Parts: sequence; structure tokens; C-alpha cells
Amino acid sequence: MINELSRHKFPASIMYKIFEVLVSNGCVMKEVDLFESLYEDFNISYSEFLKTLLILELRGLIKVSTAKEGIRYVSISEISREQFELKEECPE
Repeated sequence: MINELSRHKFPASIMYKIFEVLVSNGCVMKEVDLFESLYEDFNISYSEFLKTLLILELRGLIKVSTAKEGIRYVSISEISREQFELKEECPE
């Protein structure tokens, strides 16, 4: 049932998928790679993607950081690692 729901374009489904993809990739990945993986499943626009990232970042669930000009990384925040017990899946 969760897989069926995650294919629909609901904000909660997209947020769930962001966490799922991040955890499966060591809890850190390039923003563009994360967008590509979400685009395959949800066909969302880049602006929708950025809005979702902003919501998660404002809630303290993820962290977006700049490595170089034009390259940003998305990672699961320390709060989320503790809250969702992801210490083993997400080493610091």
C-alpha cells in the first residue's frame, strides 16, 4: 500500500520518497541526483522539488549545503537521524 501511495503526487509522498532515497544513498547526495530520482517517480517540476526541500529544511529534517558554486548537497539532519533512529544507516 505504501508503494501505491508513494507513486501519487502528494507532498507527503514526495517527502517520504526523499527520505527513502537519501537513506538508500548513505543519507547524503547531490541535489540534482535526488531531483532526478524523484522526477522518475513523480514527474514533479524543479520548483516543486525546491519548495519541498525548503519545507523539510525549515522543519529541521534535512540540511542543504553548498559544496561549490552550483553544486548543493542534501543530507538528513542530526535531528532526523535521532528521531527516526537512523544512526547506523547514516554515519556522520
